[in-house]
Amino acid sequence: MTSSDRVLLRAEAVTKRYRRDGPTSPLVQLSRGLGRAAPPAMVDALQEISLQVTAGDRLGLIGTNGAGKSTLLKVLARIARPTQGVVQRDGRVAYLAAGGGPLFLALRGRENAILLANMLGLPSREMHRRLGDVEARADLGAAWNAPVSTYSAGQVARLTMAVALCCELDVLLLDETLAAGDLGFRARVSRELASFTQAGGAVVLVSHSVDLIRAACTRTLWLEAGRAVRDGRTEEVLRDYEAAQSHDAPHRASSGDAVPSADR
Repeated sequence: MTSSDRVLLRAEAVTKRYRRDGPTSPLVQLSRGLGRAAPPAMVDALQEISLQVTAGDRLGLIGTNGAGKSTLLKVLARIARPTQGVVQRDGRVAYLAAGGGPLFLALRGRENAILLANMLGLPSREMHRRLGDVEARADLGAAWNAPVSTYSAGQVARLTMAVALCCELDVLLLDETLAAGDLGFRARVSRELASFTQAGGAVVLVSHSVDLIRAACTRTLWLEAGRAVRDGRTEEVLRDYEAAQSHDAPHRASSGDAVPSADR
């Protein structure tokens, strides 16, 4: 089996079901009638999703709000357990969400870089050797030595992506991580993600921005209402997705619903 045939992530018939009203304590259940209340409504955030991510893949996840994109990414990251189905992983996987994840606001950028690298499995001694590379990738200037509490969302994205790209991971799961960055940052990261996958890694990227998906991903999975609509070459999937969005826009506008922009 060549490196490009190596399966890094596999999901088989994955369903994720949530209670619509969230968890309810026993005391609340008792107040509703000594536990005899009607069972809560359930919603399937994911329904029978199967996919395979191999080395070299740059997979985008698109869909309208509530389509199940972030839920699928969390299931792949093992942050959430599937209600049904199986997820298998091979290699080191990192999940990065918009907002930066487990950063310590009172600590400086360089200190957070070391701690985040530790969480991603890179020992402190090795990270100290790579700090110069991380600093250059992040391109934060004087903010590198400033508390993260002073950072903008874009600076947080720069820091977390710089660390992740230096940690010798196999799979990067990115949930709107690049949304806060400027155009220059997005273009540079898109090039770095291409290099990362050419070296045998894989990327799964959630974004509402079709332009970002088009630039960063070679393959795209379109989700709606928790179901897979289409999985294929990015340009072909985006063509159908944009056509569907254009067709549905007049209905959403006439019904009083806001029409989301590409980056919402």
